[in-house]
Amino acid sequence: MPNEAAYFALRAAVRELRHLVDNGMTQDQFELTKTFLGKYCLHYAPTTSAKLGYKLDDRFYGIDDHLSALPKEIASLSLEEVNAAIKRHLRYDGLKIVMITKNAEVLKKALVADKPSPMRYATPKPPSVVEEDKEIEKFPLGIREEAVTVMNTDGMFVK
Repeated sequence: MPNEAAYFALRAAVRELRHLVDNGMTQDQFELTKTFLGKYCLHYAPTTSAKLGYKLDDRFYGIDDHLSALPKEIASLSLEEVNAAIKRHLRYDGLKIVMITKNAEVLKKALVADKPSPMRYATPKPPSVVEEDKEIEKFPLGIREEAVTVMNTDGMFVK
């Protein structure tokens, strides 16, 4: 993600998560997601190596071929079960977020100030997108300065 869009993207992601947790999925969203996942899960193990990795997991957890069972399990889900699981397992308060940027101090100041983060596109967008973007650019994140740590990544992953 380009640096100039990172703050907007963070706001959009947190806003979507909050909406999902607070409202759950609609029937249309559920059906669309269920159809997508039912097909997408068939691509989880495209190579023999990946298939063997999943077989090792099956053996370790005592599961009988979960890759074959997954499409059937997805098909058997109900909207009520999924929305209950969303309420049980997802939270938007207390998120721990990692952002990697060349301008960390600038981003930190913007996050803490909670200033609007307008999105700019190279091409015109439909009015509905522009209107939603106006809401997103002002969506409050409430990030406190002491909650933001800027780290230098030089040598971070070196033994």
